[in-house]
Amino acid sequence: MANEWIIDVLADLRQYALRHHYLALAEQLDDAIVVAAGELMVEAEETDTLNLAAPLMARPLISAVSSRAPGRLVSVT
Repeated sequence: MANEWIIDVLADLRQYALRHHYLALAEQLDDAIVVAAGELMVEAEETDTLNLAAPLMARPLISAVSSRAPGRLVSVT
């Protein structure tokens, strides 16, 4: 996760809010940390999926199709 620094920033803000008795703000920042972590996880999963698909996308379509379905004839018109 390349952007995990955002969680550190939100956690620092939360600590500041708690230290200064801004309890509602601290609760909102807790929620923001959870949302940010979820977003980062989705982003990481999408990146992993793209990285796994990259070799397939780099090959010509006929090669990609024929290697995925061995034994099938692929005709191009």
